[in-house]
Amino acid sequence: MKNIFLTIIIIIAVVASGVAVGIYLYNTNNTVKDNFNNESIEITTQENYIEEENIIEILNKEEKTTPNTLLIFKTYYTDCKHYINEYKIIDGDLVNLTENEFLNLNKNWKIEDFSPEQIKLYKEVEGFCNEHYKLKLIDGKLIIYRIDEQGEETEYEVTDITEDYLTTEDILKLKEGIFVYGKENLSSTLEDYE
Repeated sequence: MKNIFLTIIIIIAVVASGVAVGIYLYNTNNTVKDNFNNESIEITTQENYIEEENIIEILNKEEKTTPNTLLIFKTYYTDCKHYINEYKIIDGDLVNLTENEFLNLNKNWKIEDFSPEQIKLYKEVEGFCNEHYKLKLIDGKLIIYRIDEQGEETEYEVTDITEDYLTTEDILKLKEGIFVYGKENLSSTLEDYE
């Protein structure tokens, strides 16, 4: 009977020890998980804070002009209904300006597009663009005439282009006269005949 009693006590002690060790390991594992989760939350919070800081910095960072910014001046003339574009690299005193700062210095213009690479400016002008031309073949040479608001032709330039290098179709068109507006269009038309 003593042996049975002693065996029961040993069994109870072993079971109690096993339960105690199990509870200890369970609590230790949960504590490690809790610490890991808290560190993850803390790291995530720090990452979110850094991301928010970067987003705020990006949003606050306005685009500015650079020494390489191209200015495109687009003027619409209401009388002849033509657009004339002028291209210019930015002046040194206009470098490092935001859109609002740039606009304050160019109040006669509207900004269509603003980036460090290029700024497109637009305005309407009542009047005639003074870039109306007529190309005519006279005595075998291509001559450029400027046409004013009243339609009067004034000799503008005698080119080096002769009828010797032109097609029959081009010669017939040029003898009647070809109207061109804008210096850009004039240059590209002349290139076609060279």
